[in-house]
Amino acid sequence: MIGLGYFEVATLSLSNEREQFGALGMNEKTETLRILNPVSEMHTLVRTSLLPSLLGILRKNKHRELPQRIFETGDVVLGTTNRMKLGGVAIHAKAGFTEVKSLVQSLSIALGFSWTISPADHPAYLPGRCAVISMELDEIGIFGEVHPRTIEAFELKYPVIAFELDLEGLHHKMSP
Repeated sequence: MIGLGYFEVATLSLSNEREQFGALGMNEKTETLRILNPVSEMHTLVRTSLLPSLLGILRKNKHRELPQRIFETGDVVLGTTNRMKLGGVAIHAKAGFTEVKSLVQSLSIALGFSWTISPADHPAYLPGRCAVISMELDEIGIFGEVHPRTIEAFELKYPVIAFELDLEGLHHKMSP
C-alpha cells in the first residue's frame, strides 16, 4: 500500500452504532459485539468494519491538503469471530471508481493471486459504482465510490473512494 502512495494509520477497535451503521446508511447488525459498561458513547461496540475508522481519520484531517490516501490493517469482530482486514480510503476532487478498481487490481498483482470482481449494492457506496471481490464464489472484499450521504455524515466535502479486503478469507483461499 505504501508503494501505491498510501499512508498507514492505526485506529481504535472500539466504535459506536452511529459510525459503524448509521453514517454508512446501514441497519445495525445483530452479531455486533457490544461493550457492557462503555466508558463513553463513542466506544459502545467492537467495530465490524474498518471503513468508519478510516473516514473518521479523514474527518479529523479535513483541514489538510488533498489528496489524502490512507490504509489500515486491523481486526474487526463479526459475531464472535475476529477477522483481520485491510482497508483503504482516498479523498480528492477527482476520486472515482476507476481509481479504486485500479488499486484493487494492483493489490491482486502485488499479492500474487487473482480474484473476480462483480457489481454490488451496499448503502455506503454509490449505486452502480460498487463491486465485490470474490475468490471461488466467496466474497472477500468490497470497493467503490463512497455515497454522498456517507461523505456528508463524516463532514467531508470531496469525493471518497474506499475498499475493504478480508485478509483471513484470502489466506484461507490461498492455503492448501
